[in-house]
Amino acid sequence: MAALGPHRASKVCLYLTRLTGVDRGVLRTLLERELAESHAQAC
Repeated sequence: MAALGPHRASKVCLYLTRLTGVDRGVLRTLLERELAESHAQAC
């Protein structure tokens, strides 16, 4: 999460301070991993 850039996180939310400071590759990887995890739990 540190590689993501400036952000805050709670249990269920991710607050991005500025989109320009966010590493989009890291964000994409994080979202893909969480999406796969949620699909696996739903099945």
